[in-house]
Formats: sequence, structure tokens, C-alpha cells
Amino acid sequence: MRRLKILHIAPENISAISSTFVQAHRELGNEALLVTFIKGRLGFGDELILNYRLFNELVIKRIKTMMGREDVAVKETPKEVPVWGRGPSRYFYHLRDILWQYQLHKFWHRFRFYDYDIYHFDTGVPFIFGERIVKGLAQMGKKIVAFYCGTDLRKRGVNPNLERYAKLHLTCEYDHLLFYPKLHYVFMPFDSRPFRVKEGENSPIRVCHAPSRRVAKGTHHILEAVRELKREVRFDFVLIEGVPYKECIRLKEGCDLAIEQVGSYAGTGYGRNSLEFLAMGIPTITEIPDDYERMIPDHPFIKATPETLKDVLKKAILDRSLRQKKAREGRRWVERYHDPKRVVMGIYRLYRELGWIS
Repeated sequence: MRRLKILHIAPENISAISSTFVQAHRELGNEALLVTFIKGRLGFGDELILNYRLFNELVIKRIKTMMGREDVAVKETPKEVPVWGRGPSRYFYHLRDILWQYQLHKFWHRFRFYDYDIYHFDTGVPFIFGERIVKGLAQMGKKIVAFYCGTDLRKRGVNPNLERYAKLHLTCEYDHLLFYPKLHYVFMPFDSRPFRVKEGENSPIRVCHAPSRRVAKGTHHILEAVRELKREVRFDFVLIEGVPYKECIRLKEGCDLAIEQVGSYAGTGYGRNSLEFLAMGIPTITEIPDDYERMIPDHPFIKATPETLKDVLKKAILDRSLRQKKAREGRRWVERYHDPKRVVMGIYRLYRELGWIS
């Protein structure tokens, strides 16, 4: 296989997914670059930042409310994939395109954005909303990939212009497959090497929950179960939120048992948060839909629902052998399935099936 040139484009380096993809491409001998619209807020690492001009946070919040994207909780699976840019929001996107094209022009030739073989638009967001750029890339024979993660596909939907020219559609979210069958599922790339496996346990056992957004993680169910169980069993509970990423990791390292989420409010079973816990050898409780579990039958998670969480948590606190077993399984599972190079090699197989590479 000849050396590829791959450009990853993302609004922000969310959960380090884009930067992890880029590093894996490089470790596999290819040239890759990450371009983000804005500087990452969590400090996962940026490369080339376009510094797109955005409206202030108050205006953005109003726009999201108008578009129906302010509330992250989505209980029901859409009957079909939503399409964004319909209705009044299209005027906002057209205005934004004017600002963004001006900024993009400063970088396009200087960094030879046109000189790549494959373009990955992470989170399914192209350089601009309109079709001008993706159409131009397609006419030049460039290969275009749309990758979806998180809740954006449920809440925002697809960009119709990107969908017209993307020939490969990827997701790391199982629930996306339920309403958008053209997607190919890939595991989220996660580099476990920086994470040290925890040794020993606290006395009493320390349970933690680290929600990015409470409503998405079913935090109200978790807090209720913890309050009730504290009347029966002695344990410490740590709620990790609103702290810088490095402090979040430090607090996680001090935990013995983690609760990821219950309730499936945002349609997912686990994400980077859980992978960090598992990489540190910390057993993790979460809700996994039955259909999803059939895709990952050897997963190391301790399953729970809002109704069973109290009993499941109690057993995990009292059963040391269960915690030890899940701790061993967790790290091995992350290394096996979420290894970035393994994930990217799977994507290369899809390239090959499409005739993009030989």
C-alpha cells in the first residue's frame, strides 16, 4: 500500500478521537494532519487551528434552542436520520459560511489542504455548511469520509451537502446504526498507554461518577441509588464534575469502582470516560442495550439499569473477587478492541473494499 495523505477535520478535538486517529495513521506509516475549527476546551491536544469566528455563547445557545439541540436527552430513536440546515437555521448557516470561508482561505493554500488523498470529516461537519468545498474536493477525485460520534447525529442529523459526496460513513455509536443503516461501526480509538493500572483499594471502597452532562448520564438515578445504599453499606462516593481534565484523571485514579451511566438518555452505553476507568483497572457499571451487547459479548462492564442499579452496586461493593475479575478484563478488553492502530487498520480495509487503496 502506497503512503497515504489523510486530513482529519473536526470542529473540536472532542474526547481526543480525532488526534488519536491522526497518531495511528502516522504510526502505520502514513501522513496525517488534524485541522480543528477552534482550540479544544479540554486540552486533548490540537495541531492546526482555523480559529473560526463564532458568535458569543449566548447567541449560540439561542441558535441551538431554535434548532432543538439544547437538550441532550433523546430517549427515542429517530425513525429516520435528521437533516440539518432546514427551516430558519439555514439563514444562520449561510451567514456563518461567509465568515468561515474568509478564515479558511488564509489556510487553504499555505497548508495545501487540497493536496490530501482522503478527508475525514469528524462529527460529520465539513469546512463550511454549503457544498462548494466538498463538491470541489470530490471533483478533484478526493475521497471523503463522514464520521459520527456522541449525540450529534441524533440531535443535529446529517449535513446534506457532505452526505452527497461522502462515500464512506463511520460511527463509534451503536445507536446510530438503528436509524442510519449506511453507517459502518468502528470502535472508538483510545490509547491506553498513558494510563497506569491501579494497585490496591481504598477502605472503605470508593465509588465515583464523572458525568460530562448529568442529564445524558442519568445522574439523578445514580445519586438516588447511592443515597439509598449508603443506609445499608459503608462506602465513599465521589462525584467528579466541573474540574480540569488533569484533575479529573487524578480523582479517577483514586477510585475503586465507577458508574458510567444508566437510562440510555443519550443513546450510548460507554465512551471515553469508561475507557479511562477500564484502562486504569477500575471496574465500571453502565447500561448496555441488549442488541449492543450482542455486538460486544465479551465486554467487561457490569450491567445495570435505573431499576437494578442499587442491587448491582451493592454486589460490586461487597464482592472483591468480582471487582478483581472485572479489573483484569477491563484493561485487556480496551487494549484488544480500542487500540488505535487496530481501529484504523479496520478502516483501511473499508478503503480497500471501496477501491481507494490496493
